[in-house]
Amino acid sequence: MRLGSETAYHKAHENWEALLHEKGAGEISYARELFALADTFAATPALTAALEDAARPADDRAALAANVLGTKTSGEVKDLVVGLARERWSESGDLVQVLEQLGVQTLFAGAEREHQLEAVESELYSMRAVLATEQDLRSALSDPQYPVEVRRELLTAVLKERSHYSEELFDRALAHTPQMSLRASFTSYIDAVGERSQHLVASVTAAIPLTQEQENRLTNVLSRQFGKDVQIHTTVDPEVIGGVKVLVGSYVIDGTIASRLSAVKEVFKNGR
Repeated sequence: MRLGSETAYHKAHENWEALLHEKGAGEISYARELFALADTFAATPALTAALEDAARPADDRAALAANVLGTKTSGEVKDLVVGLARERWSESGDLVQVLEQLGVQTLFAGAEREHQLEAVESELYSMRAVLATEQDLRSALSDPQYPVEVRRELLTAVLKERSHYSEELFDRALAHTPQMSLRASFTSYIDAVGERSQHLVASVTAAIPLTQEQENRLTNVLSRQFGKDVQIHTTVDPEVIGGVKVLVGSYVIDGTIASRLSAVKEVFKNGR
């Protein structure tokens, strides 16, 4: 999102977090409402365009939002959306994206309140690691021919022990397929929870498990390089042969032997 929409999001997020802190409960219910509204607005582009139309007075946009929502949503979520309708949006569809982000952050707020945020981050990473290595599972979970309920049961069988907040995020990721890949959804959640916890998340792939000393050394190196605390999650993949691959956001450090062999093959291929 561009500056105008980012400003609107941060303003709404700050006020919403204060309200959630005051309420001290109900985050899952609020998140479900926000996700449902995001889906509704995404499916009705004419309505979303009207709510984002800077040519219309802010009061008119707010009145439209209030009229559309009526008594279908809680007073808290209704007030939030009416406030968002008053904001200026940089690009079409940013309102939907903000509702989605606020829904995710609402679940994180609940997990944080119950001291489960670290567990949620670990569960998200574990699921993303499974999806990275199990292609058949990834395909089945992403196949829209199967109802979401069926795919949810399959996901439950894979990772039985998880918090209620992780379960809500898993369901949301399933609902987003095939518009957004499951791995992309989980990556966005992991990045968001890392930002909330004020640390970067480094995804490390190695041929064999790292020792505690190696993990500590790598954590220190990455923290110095990025100037921020870094939490690493390691996935073992024998196909990388040797070395490690580190992914921090969009920044990639690929020191695996498999990557070097691939580069050599490409040189020979292009040199023919």
